[in-house]
Amino acid sequence: MAAVNENDQILPTIRFDREFIWYRGRSVRYAAIDVFVPGGVLELPSKHGLGKTISLVIDASTSMAGAKLDAAKSAAVRFVERLGPADTLSLVSFSDDVVVHAEKISCDERGRKEVIQALMALEPRAMTNLAGGWLQGAECAARLIDQAVSDNAWVMVLTDGIANRGVTNPEELFWHSSALLGRGIGSSVVAIGDHYSTDQVKAIAFGGGGRYHHGNHPDEIVELLQGELEVTDRMIARDMVLEIATDADTTVEMLSDFPKMPSGYAPTIADSWANSFLLGSLIDQTEKGAVLKLTLPPGSMEGTSAVLARLVWNRSDPGGPSVSPIADTRFVYKRGSVNSPQPRDAEVSESAARMWISWIVRKLMDWNREGDFVKVRSFFFEQEHYFLRYCYGLSAEQQLVRKFNEIKNQMINPMPERSRREMGVLHSKSSRFEHDLRREGSKSWR
Repeated sequence: MAAVNENDQILPTIRFDREFIWYRGRSVRYAAIDVFVPGGVLELPSKHGLGKTISLVIDASTSMAGAKLDAAKSAAVRFVERLGPADTLSLVSFSDDVVVHAEKISCDERGRKEVIQALMALEPRAMTNLAGGWLQGAECAARLIDQAVSDNAWVMVLTDGIANRGVTNPEELFWHSSALLGRGIGSSVVAIGDHYSTDQVKAIAFGGGGRYHHGNHPDEIVELLQGELEVTDRMIARDMVLEIATDADTTVEMLSDFPKMPSGYAPTIADSWANSFLLGSLIDQTEKGAVLKLTLPPGSMEGTSAVLARLVWNRSDPGGPSVSPIADTRFVYKRGSVNSPQPRDAEVSESAARMWISWIVRKLMDWNREGDFVKVRSFFFEQEHYFLRYCYGLSAEQQLVRKFNEIKNQMINPMPERSRREMGVLHSKSSRFEHDLRREGSKSWR
């Protein structure tokens, strides 16, 4: 990684549910990582007189034929109508082929009319080369960055399907998306209908520092597109990475829905035991944080085990990315007689329990979809034993247990696909401190 610039305007804090750990090892602890902006905000360069650079990428595969493509086109037209002369737009569609319908269009009255005509002429074609369409949209944006017309851009994808042409592996899609984000090109996805690949759209959106949404009607879709546009106006950082360094043999698991950085990422914390997760965009005046599950190795009595955290952002800056100071928090090894009865941080513990529930939902969604209810019930039985013990004594114990049982009763039985999709999106967003950009939100999962 290039030279880094330390910046104390954005800081991480680490809070543990318990501070003591058993010297013989195998203690499980939860850590809440909070992102803190102590005063003022950092502005992206794009806010200084430059309009937005957007690539709108639309799925024109056969499965979109009819109501879904009509909804996507209608929403896209309304979205384009809200852009201004300072904004620059490219329009791409994909099926098994990829077509650039408009590129580097200034969104004045004439430009908007040109793009809208191209949108209305879209017809369904054949298969689903999702990666091809998305990467072509990113290439259109990259050319503007290379020509100094813009210094960052956003690719917005509307799709209903499962990619069956081109790159289809979610890990590879994530690698490409995070690499584009490091160049200043972000990505978001609006998934339409009930049969898209969650893993594929999340790989593109999360790797691209954006969000993925579930929408079906034109009103919903245009709300999501417009919401994405409004969110970009409030971004302090679009490509934030959380680096966590621990002692050797400490196991680190992310309970929040944040992916690990690709293996090629080089942490700024020079530690072979560093784990790096992509937090994506940091939005002004909103919360950002994550919950980690740590399993600690044995250690010396009264010795310590360090957990270091650092934030890295603005990785596309030619002068090198910005980094926060390193937060250094330590567990203390104790005998069992001191470790077992220790008090705990109730706020962190409740946050961990809620994140635990969201993690279970995300983990079991595919099993429920496949109808493997034996496996779902077995997993709930295993988790229930530990979850009830963890919640015992918390002020929110009854509420947490009731929520756990509610989720269990839903997931051990068949669910309508629409409800399953909404439930999955809801728990993903809540674990990432994100809000549903639809004005009313969806209640159909309940």
